[in-house]
Amino acid sequence: MLGWHVFIYVSSRAFAAALNFASVAIFARLAGPADYGEYLLTFAWAYIVYGFFVQWLRYAFFASYKKSSADEQIATFARTAGGFLAAALACGLLAGVFNLVPWSTLLGVMVLVIGLTVFDASTEIARTRLQAKEVGQAVILRAILNLLFGAAALLIYESPLALALAVGAAQVVAIAPLLKDLVPRARRPGSVSTAKGYVRYGLPLVFAFSISALGQNIDRILLASFAGVGVVGPYGAVADMVRQCMVVFGEAIAGAYISIAKNASAGGDDATARDVLRKAFTAYTAIAVFGAAFIIRFEGVAVEGLLGREFREPTETLVPLFVASSAIFMFRSFYFGQVIYFARSARPELIAAIITAGTVGLLSLLLIPRYGAEGAAVAVLIGQIAACAYYIWEGRQLYAMPVPVGPVLVLGAYAGTGYALTEAVEMLHWPLWLTLIVQFAALGLAFLLAARTELLAFFRGTLAPKGRMLWADATNKVAP
Repeated sequence: MLGWHVFIYVSSRAFAAALNFASVAIFARLAGPADYGEYLLTFAWAYIVYGFFVQWLRYAFFASYKKSSADEQIATFARTAGGFLAAALACGLLAGVFNLVPWSTLLGVMVLVIGLTVFDASTEIARTRLQAKEVGQAVILRAILNLLFGAAALLIYESPLALALAVGAAQVVAIAPLLKDLVPRARRPGSVSTAKGYVRYGLPLVFAFSISALGQNIDRILLASFAGVGVVGPYGAVADMVRQCMVVFGEAIAGAYISIAKNASAGGDDATARDVLRKAFTAYTAIAVFGAAFIIRFEGVAVEGLLGREFREPTETLVPLFVASSAIFMFRSFYFGQVIYFARSARPELIAAIITAGTVGLLSLLLIPRYGAEGAAVAVLIGQIAACAYYIWEGRQLYAMPVPVGPVLVLGAYAGTGYALTEAVEMLHWPLWLTLIVQFAALGLAFLLAARTELLAFFRGTLAPKGRMLWADATNKVAP
């Protein structure tokens, strides 16, 4: 089961990541730096509202879920999420009535909040029930619809508001693969006591996730204030592409490994839980070191080819900072941050969120006026380092997440060797196309050699066998 879940989650996220790359490239080119920057700000505010009203509830549901009372918990979760979404919309309406926010901005924010709530709540239910195939289908469908709806909106209406409305609608429609199992369960009777339990568990998370959402977006908000939305467009587009490369796989590993480890721990099988966690840490390490090597080597060609020179030039020196902060964010959120489920305490999430938001906000105020986008990127990196360090320290007191040092050293050596080979190829001054091919082959070979070791169990035991199985099925269906 573990292997199949990892394969489904990773493959669906990888395919969705490719489509999301295409979406960012198309949206950025169609909208331009200023309009795309305005859309990113709308999404940033939507994520902050979502973090305050709804996101915490997903984690409370996941932490409290028991198979014996699944239907009651799902029905209660659906109703509770709907109630808090209604509260968010009511607050938005009041903000518009009192002219606190322009109605056009408010409309984009609220539609995105609806989309995030519907999609994330639905996939959280399916993920917790280990419905890997259905979740994978929903993730892929969302990526497809984001691209189609968003591109159509920009071509027809040429406005950031239209893009926000299209992306919000895509989130809602994308839950179609989950409805067959979800709707009957959501219609079952709920429980007031279960809802109170969600609120009790999640109350610290209300502030944690709202502060966390602010911490993840305050750099863009302040950058827009000091430098304008035209600077936010390239900064946000490239940062999102880099984060997509790492986080999409990190989220997939969390969706597979962490769910199973949490279930094993809840059942009293701590040995199995810790073994699964060690595999998860190794997978995250592989993503971090090889992801960094690939991104830093090929970002110049990729960014200019996908987004254009007007997005490439302002971010030329920022990519290593984006890579480092994305890698640390992945470990912080998808590994060390998962301690709240094993320790059954939401307090670390709140403290980490405060550390992140406080560090990023303060450093952004100090650095952005003088250094612009580079100051914002440095602020984000230091904020992620501070929060991750806190999780590691606090985890030792609550539930020590395994940190196998061996995989870090070995995988780092493989990735470092591969990158050194690409530097050697660069010095040969071959034609660009040949240089890129040989460099990609060098890093690919380094990864394959690493995958041959027992360290990358998620590749050897999951992706490779499943890939061979699918290839065998496909070739058996071809007529001779």
